[in-house]
Amino acid sequence: MWIKWESLCKSKKEEGLGIKDIRKFNKTLLAKWMWKLKMESSRIWREVLLSKYVPNECNTRIKNRRTMSWWWRDLCNVCEQD
Repeated sequence: MWIKWESLCKSKKEEGLGIKDIRKFNKTLLAKWMWKLKMESSRIWREVLLSKYVPNECNTRIKNRRTMSWWWRDLCNVCEQD
């Protein structure tokens, strides 16, 4: 028997199994990281990421995606979708 993923992710009150939709959950966490990246300008982790993936402050163009970590790629992909 096959059940749609959307049905499994419904709450138990809605007759689902209450399983989190991991795709939505991941996008939410990535959006939180992007918010932190924009808001926490004095943090060292932000400076490290920007120095690695963004050439300079004036040019926000992203460097070659093949050299990026998977986390950074996903972060960029989520931002491009919105």
